[in-house]
Amino acid sequence: MANLVKVNPENTFAGNLNTLINQSSLIEILIGKLPIYRNNISSRLKGIEIGMAHGYFLIGPFATLGPVRTSQIINLSSCLSAFALILILGLALKLYGIVLFTNKNQTGISISEKDYNKFVAGFIFGAFGGNFLSFLLLNI
Repeated sequence: MANLVKVNPENTFAGNLNTLINQSSLIEILIGKLPIYRNNISSRLKGIEIGMAHGYFLIGPFATLGPVRTSQIINLSSCLSAFALILILGLALKLYGIVLFTNKNQTGISISEKDYNKFVAGFIFGAFGGNFLSFLLLNI
């Protein structure tokens, strides 16, 4: 068990502690299958897939904890609240991209600005679709 923690003697402030979780090949395989790390799909499809997952679960907190949770229009108000949150998240992603590509020489990123914009558009589209799907499922 003492061999799990390996510290680089050249840089003791790196903070990379090898544990059973972050050095496991199973965890590496699972993380490699996430859409953001797959290389065989386009940036737009990555955004759609990530957006669908996030849009699907965003309606839940509004439906269970929202101020109109006891009224008849809870599903509709939760859906509209989640739509507003998706717009805010999309704006935040877009602003992050503007800052990221303004300082491109300092960050050393490997994605192009065009691909990032496709990812953001796919995220917003997918999140709207996931939110609308969960709204339909709640009403059925």
